[in-house]
Amino acid sequence: TRDEVIRREFRQLESAWYDGTRIERSKVRVRRLGYFEEGSVNVETPPVPGTNDQVDIEMTVAEKNTGNPLAGVGYSSTEGLVFNASVSQQNIFGSGNALTLALNTSRINRTISLMYVEPYWTVDGVSRTWELYQKNIDPTGYTVSQYSSSTFGAALGFGVPVSEIDTINYGFRFEHTNLSLFDNSPPVYYQYVQDFGYSTNSYILSGGWSRDTRNDILYPSFGRLQSALVEVGLPFGDLAYYKLQYINQSFWPVYGDFVLMLRGDIGYGDGYDQKPLPFFKAFYAGGVGSVRGYQSGSLGPRDIYGNTLGGKRKIVGNAELFYPILKGERSVRVSGFFDLGQIYVNGFQPEFENFRFSAGLGLAWN
Repeated sequence: TRDEVIRREFRQLESAWYDGTRIERSKVRVRRLGYFEEGSVNVETPPVPGTNDQVDIEMTVAEKNTGNPLAGVGYSSTEGLVFNASVSQQNIFGSGNALTLALNTSRINRTISLMYVEPYWTVDGVSRTWELYQKNIDPTGYTVSQYSSSTFGAALGFGVPVSEIDTINYGFRFEHTNLSLFDNSPPVYYQYVQDFGYSTNSYILSGGWSRDTRNDILYPSFGRLQSALVEVGLPFGDLAYYKLQYINQSFWPVYGDFVLMLRGDIGYGDGYDQKPLPFFKAFYAGGVGSVRGYQSGSLGPRDIYGNTLGGKRKIVGNAELFYPILKGERSVRVSGFFDLGQIYVNGFQPEFENFRFSAGLGLAWN
């Protein structure tokens, strides 16, 4: 790793007044890069020889492999046989830039993507991300209303740090989507393609704000991650819609090694310029990552065949209590959780009895 990749994360400046808070924050930022072994980032401040009012800052790290050829095969009750492969380098040539070529395929999804991330596109820490992708979705035999789509997309995005913990993100994306419908596709889908066609071009502007005060990315014990996102399909394309989403995830140490996590996820979307929210841009919930214990995407309104249509409004809440079962090793944790959520078509006031709930035990092993 190049010297500058570590130095640019420091918040304690050379020849400046000693600031213990800034030194600790520098250590956290270097650890969160993900380029170094767990627990290997250490800082010492020995006195400068021959002085009584100066110290050096010595940081030691142990590098880990950040380049990964990966291939995997698995089985999911939702997506059937799952295959994925990728070649990624999160710290290419020691520059801190990341390059990833990935293939993920299953019964429902197939995605091929190429992504290049420059976390320090400018010296001020403005990041830039390039992405090309091709995505096929075929939920046949799934609880979602029946359709298939093939999308080619290209995107350019930027991240602007506005404070130590706040970042503004914005970007532009082009997508070309081809749709296919089936005999058991709902009438509302046929009405959509009759109005807008089986092939659409969309020009999507996105923006967001995030605030991250977590003490660790993989195993946080305190802090909060907040993000507000907006996505707008611009009207000079075939689609004219907007989606708003806010996510808040908070962590607290409760007792000993017990950590409590609370998470909320709300979203709202609709069409404009006399166009509806495209059905393939709707919100879905249910399954791992939202309300566990339910089939993926199974919450919300259904069509005449009993399949879910998605909706304009999403409300999901999670509470989870984690505990590491191996002494001194946080990568294996058990948890107890309580989830709730629902997808709605219209309206702003959800009815409590319409929420779906689940509770259970979990095992997380990274």
